[in-house]
Amino acid sequence: MGPGALPQLDAQQRPPGTARDLTRFAILVGLASEAAVVHAAARGAGHRLNVAVSGADAARAHWEAGHLTRAAPDLMVSLGLAGGLDVALTPGTLLVADAVIAPDGKRMLTDTGWTAHLRDRIAGAAAGDILGADAPVLSASEKEMLARVSGASAVDMESHALARAAHDAGIPFVVLRAVCDPARRTLPGAFLEMLDSEGRLRWGALPAVLRRPGPAFTLWRDSRAGRVALARAAVALLSV
Repeated sequence: MGPGALPQLDAQQRPPGTARDLTRFAILVGLASEAAVVHAAARGAGHRLNVAVSGADAARAHWEAGHLTRAAPDLMVSLGLAGGLDVALTPGTLLVADAVIAPDGKRMLTDTGWTAHLRDRIAGAAAGDILGADAPVLSASEKEMLARVSGASAVDMESHALARAAHDAGIPFVVLRAVCDPARRTLPGAFLEMLDSEGRLRWGALPAVLRRPGPAFTLWRDSRAGRVALARAAVALLSV
């Protein structure tokens, strides 16, 4: 077992619905860097993984989530970065969600056994709902409004797609999200141009972003804190 790895669980300790020796995970992420975190955590874990990247595109997220259900996995997982809505959530805070709230207001519960198990395994994990959005939420004022209307703790563009697909297919799901941009921060719109359809850095957009080096550095720092938190979450998930 490598440094930082969590011990294997025996059959009596496994969350409800997991296999005795192998779990088939279907994981939806928004960015290629998030997929890399999952694959790094999976080395030596022995589970079957199907990881899809939506490229921070809502329509693609719905398509990828539906495609993931075709193999009838044991568990579907939304994993990645999120924007904070609860002002108490600082960058790098992990949220193990109780439910996902879709843009139409439908609230879909995560699997209680897996959710409780992951909170036990991840020190400092926060509880709360996550709100789904079909477009990026950048401004502090919009985050404040969404928090007030929905009561959610964070927002992302993938979890509601995965939750709907899992719900329709009768497959349990969980949500593991690390806060990147906190509730009271507004992100410059130019930052959206930094990523291609796979969530990789588009170098041609860098000059425009670097005209505001302060916000760029802050986002880089907090994204790094989020990725470190996601690595802990992925190890906890895949060490079952």
